[in-house]
This record gives sequence, C-alpha cells and structure tokens, in this order.
Amino acid sequence: MILLYLITASIILSEIIIRFNQTAGFILYSILVAGILISLSKIEELNDYGKLAIALMILPMLRIFEIFIPFNFFWRTLIFYYLLFFLANFYLFKFKINPGYTKKFIFLLPLGILFGISTGFLGNYFFEITKNSSLLFIFPIMVFAEELLFRGLIQNLIKKSYGRFLAIIFAALIYGIFCMGFGFKIAVFFFAINFMICLVYDFSENIFLTFVINLIFNLFLFVLI
Repeated sequence: MILLYLITASIILSEIIIRFNQTAGFILYSILVAGILISLSKIEELNDYGKLAIALMILPMLRIFEIFIPFNFFWRTLIFYYLLFFLANFYLFKFKINPGYTKKFIFLLPLGILFGISTGFLGNYFFEITKNSSLLFIFPIMVFAEELLFRGLIQNLIKKSYGRFLAIIFAALIYGIFCMGFGFKIAVFFFAINFMICLVYDFSENIFLTFVINLIFNLFLFVLI
C-alpha cells in the first residue's frame, strides 16, 4: 500500500512542478525512476508489486523523454503515444495480462457512445478548450495507448495487489494527474470521467468498450464542436 501511495504522490508532485519549472520536474521524475529501479534491483523474483512499480514507472520515463523531443506539438505527441503504445503492449505481454480483448457486454456499445458524446459536450460547456483538428489523425492510437496503460495494465495490477476499489480510484486518479497540463479544473473533470470509465471496465472487462467511450469523449472535447 505504501508503494502505491508513494509513487502516486511523487507523480502528482512532479507533474505540478514540471508545469512551473521543467528542470525541477525533470530532476524529481529522474529521482523517482532511479528509486524504482534501485528497489526493483533488490527483488530476486518479480512479484505483483514489482510489476505494478514498473507499470507506474512508464509515465515518468516518457515525461523525461518528452522533455528532450525537439519537435513541434503534433510530432512530439505522436512519438510520445507510439512509445506509450509500445511499452504498454510490451509489459502486458511480458506480465501475461489480457487487457480485455473480448466481446463481453459489447451490447452496451450504444450506451457507451452516448456517454462519450454527452460528457464531451459537458466538457465544452464548462471549459474553453481549443480545438485541434490535426489530432483527429492520431486520436485512435493515443486513446488506445491510454486504455492499455491505465485500464489494461495499471488498473488490473492494482486490482490484483490491492483490490478493485483502489484499482478504480487510483487508475482514474493517475489519469487525472496525466492531464494536469490542461489545468487543475480540467484534470479534476478528467478524473471524474475516467472514474466512471474505470467502473465500466471493472464491470465489463472489455477494453474495446472503454476505448470507444474514451475515443468519442476526446473527439467531442478536443476536435468536434
């Protein structure tokens, strides 16, 4: 339990600081990654807690890498999410986790689409979000990479180690932290939406269902009017 609290708190602190001082955020994230690696080096056999630590380390590692990507927003985002997609798939395969490649509860898809549309409109009502049509071409890989990491990998590993309640809370919380670059209020909104998506995933165990919900939500929030 201490491991989960400590890493989550470190990610929150690092994400806040990196918005004000990139160098300080880089240092904090580097210390976090180094601490996790040192702790893992002392483990003779990788257990569920070690697997969770590795999964939680993916975001800090990519944040560190992102600082040194000398490209514009579109290409930096594309590279970031392709790396996220690769790492999430690699560790899902390595840890032998099925993220939810199933047809279970697929009949809920129309409700999921309706939920995605309504929450996307809700976000536009409360927040002034700049639309970026170029994201339309990379949204599928972006959203699927996020689902594989936050739902398939992190939520499943936390559930296995600490139970389904903390898995839902912390998977949604870490996703909210991941979105802090948009501002604190929007990050809270993302936490609330992803809390509900985590509930859907816990109930259905279907990654395709949550992918469609998240994709529609993001399309209406960031691309469509």
